[in-house]
Parts: sequence; structure tokens; C-alpha cells
Amino acid sequence: MGTADLAQFGAGVEPLLLACKAASPNYRGIRCTASYDSHVAENFAPKPGLYMQPKFREGFALLEKHGLVFDAWLFSSQLPDLYDLAKSFPNTTIVIDHIATPVAILGNTVRAPGYTGKQGEISAKWQADMARIALECSNVNVKVGGSAIPLLGHGFDLRDKPPTSEEVARVFKSTYLWTIETFGPGRCMFESNFPVDKVSMSYTVLWNAYKRLTKEAGLSSSDRALLFCGTAKRVYRL
Repeated sequence: MGTADLAQFGAGVEPLLLACKAASPNYRGIRCTASYDSHVAENFAPKPGLYMQPKFREGFALLEKHGLVFDAWLFSSQLPDLYDLAKSFPNTTIVIDHIATPVAILGNTVRAPGYTGKQGEISAKWQADMARIALECSNVNVKVGGSAIPLLGHGFDLRDKPPTSEEVARVFKSTYLWTIETFGPGRCMFESNFPVDKVSMSYTVLWNAYKRLTKEAGLSSSDRALLFCGTAKRVYRL
């Protein structure tokens, strides 16, 4: 996966996409970061609404033409924009990164003081928007992971002693299992998000947590195979 500045160049990125495909037989698409929320102290995009910009969509239209996948990283407050994008381009495969990063859903964080004490509201809105996408946008898949970043409010990053896989599985279980149930294992894939997640836990602990929570939830071996490799192989043609 690469990237391209669709908002600046629009359809002008086509030579870049073609060059990338020619250079690598494993080139599968691009990721464009839209993560912006006025409640967040430090954002990852300069302003909101990236996926709604006409110039961005002009370039986005090339992905279907060239059989490329789009990885979307955004905050859960921006899911209506992703819904609109997916409905406007139903033949383009889209992957929501990090279960849409629902900021402060697991607890309060100084990185998003505007969400203090609003976990119930955050969760309800995230679930409603994700459920609508799952139901109406069959071209959308989800990367289940990325929750170890401090923005979700779990506090693992603040501890002197890092968490065990049992603790991680317990904290992430509700959001991850809900996502898998809502989209189905065939549209979900586990991700590591390393080295970013290293601020909160080790790579081994994270993947052991995935194993624990899926086993404890009683998921079948076929469903676990989809989550750990099958869905990724299908989406990215591996």
C-alpha cells in the first residue's frame, strides 16, 4: 500500500499509480489519512472533510479503473463521510483502518478533553455509523486493531508495567467482537499497527490477545482463519 495526494492532484495522480503498479507486482492501492476531530488536541489531517472534496474524489475514481484498494484512516466522528464515499463508489474496495479509531471510547484522555465522560455517547454513535456501513456498503471491510494508541483512552501507555495479553483481550474485547459480529469475519482482518502500538504493548502481547479473545468468544476455526489471514488475502489479493 502506498499513498497519493488526491486532494491536490485529483486525476493527475494517474501516472503515479501506473508507475507504482509497474514497479511492484505487489502494489495494491493507497491510504489517505483524513483523521480530524475538533475535540482532539493533535490531528493527523489539516482540516475535516477530505473524503468529501471534489478534487479528492476525482482522483479516487481512478482506483476502480486500475483495480486498486483504498485504505481509509479516519476518526469515528467522520464515518458519515466514509459512508458517502463508499456509496458513491460502490465498486471500489475500501478498508476502514483501526475500526475507525473511536477516540476516548475506552476512557478519558488528555488528548481529547472534549470527550471526557462521554464514553456511552461515543460508543453509541460509533456503533450506529459502523452498522449502517456494514449493512449498506458491501464494498467496505475493516481492519480490527489499532486500539493500542493512547487516543482511545485505555491508559496502557501511562503504566510503568506493560499489560499482559489477558488484560489487552479484556479491554479490547467488546469493541473488537462487536465489529466482527457486525461486519462478519469475511470482511474483517486483524492488524498490528506496529511500531505505533509499541507505546502501549509488545507485538507478541497484542497478537496473543487476539488469539485469546477469539478463542474465549468461541469463534470457529474457519472464522478465526478469516480474521488472521483469509480476509486480508482476499482483499489484497495475496
